[in-house]
This record gives sequence, structure tokens and C-alpha cells, in this order.
Amino acid sequence: MRNTVPEAWYLVLLVVTVVVVPFIVGLLIMKIYRYFKPFEQADQDSIGLAHLTENRDGFFKIFFVGLVVCLPAFYLIYQAG
Repeated sequence: MRNTVPEAWYLVLLVVTVVVVPFIVGLLIMKIYRYFKPFEQADQDSIGLAHLTENRDGFFKIFFVGLVVCLPAFYLIYQAG
């Protein structure tokens, strides 16, 4: 670790940022979206396991929503640098 050049650490930081920032942005957007348009509740009295997993937004949906929002900003930063 002592012999690692600073550019390598910058690359690691860049990769982590490109993954974490879109996920956080997508999570916030989906939380706001689900506040105004929640999942529809089932009319049944009993709830099964399939119904529980049906009422959640998955990782990739959250990540891709965040990517769609963040990619223009990433592109502008890339063009400026």
C-alpha cells in the first residue's frame, strides 16, 4: 500500500463514487416517488411471501434510476476535465 501511486487511489475513489452516488440519488428519488404513489395494497387478509417481495423496489431499479439522473452530471464533469 505504501508504494501505490496517488492516481490509483483516485481511480478507486472514482469507481466508488460512480457506484454509490447514483444509488443514493436513486434511493432518494424512489422514496419520494413512493411517498406520492405507493404500492397498491392487496384486498386479501392474508399476506404471502411472494406478496411481500412484490412490494419493494429492487437494487437495479434504484441504481438505474440514479444513473439516469446522474449520467448528465457525470458527462459534464468528464467533458470539463
